[in-house]
Amino acid sequence: EDDLMRIFGGDRIGSVMERLSVDDETPIENRIISKSLEAAQKKVEGHNFDQRKNVVKYDDVMNRHRKATYTMRREILNQPDISKRIRIFVNEEAKDLANSPLATSEHYEAILKEVFPFSESTLDKLFDLSAEKFEIELRSEAVKLYETREKLFGAEDFRKIERDIYLQILDNLWMQHLENMDHLREGIHWISVGQRDPLVEYRRQGQQMFEEMQQALRHDVIRAIFNAEPADVDQAPTETELTRAARQSVDNADKIIEADEFSEEDFVSSGAKKGGTKKVVSSASRKKAHKQERKRRKKAKKNKKR
Repeated sequence: EDDLMRIFGGDRIGSVMERLSVDDETPIENRIISKSLEAAQKKVEGHNFDQRKNVVKYDDVMNRHRKATYTMRREILNQPDISKRIRIFVNEEAKDLANSPLATSEHYEAILKEVFPFSESTLDKLFDLSAEKFEIELRSEAVKLYETREKLFGAEDFRKIERDIYLQILDNLWMQHLENMDHLREGIHWISVGQRDPLVEYRRQGQQMFEEMQQALRHDVIRAIFNAEPADVDQAPTETELTRAARQSVDNADKIIEADEFSEEDFVSSGAKKGGTKKVVSSASRKKAHKQERKRRKKAKKNKKR
């Protein structure tokens, strides 16, 4: 009846006990039964060891994400000026927007303005450019807008805003990533039904989710910085439950960061490593979408006046 014996060899011992007509109160002193008990114990120990070994492999995936995130956060905390990093983000975000598959959509202008709040004249100038020049000019205008906002806030206050926004968004995204990885791990073993290795799939999907988190970080940071209001400078930063939990976790992260070295290549997307070909959006299709959007907005204004 013992769970250990029932799972790891109870049938054999049960048949021996019945054959010998041993009652429940008699101590087990038979050599055969003793060997069966030892064999069952070894099976249990081997089973538990395999489970721990498997858990370590899964934890290693999350640990690498943790090290990269904590290292990134530590760098931001130790740098009073992260404008160089933000400028890189600005250029990367502009590049992605220029080559977005939504560039021919009539909503493309709204997507651009959501990140970079350009004036109408700047947008008209951009949409009149050829496909080859559009990305270059978009990046240039984005940098100009960044410098304009820096002057509006003042360099010292703007540096503080950049760091506060970066840290808050990083903390929120990291806590969400932890939750997403937990959900992934809970359901990953169903992958074995399709005759795929759950651990391999967990690593692959986990890496993909981590890359998506990094892209979301860049996008959200740039959007927040370009849409921040000057009044935000005088407001005390609010600490949410997520940022509080992340801060407490990071406070104890030094040992984790210093425990093992890791390469930044481990966290570069597979697409970036391969250097895939870039699809250029034609200027004609982009202009057409821009004109359609302007017509739609004019029509909406007329209907509103009526």
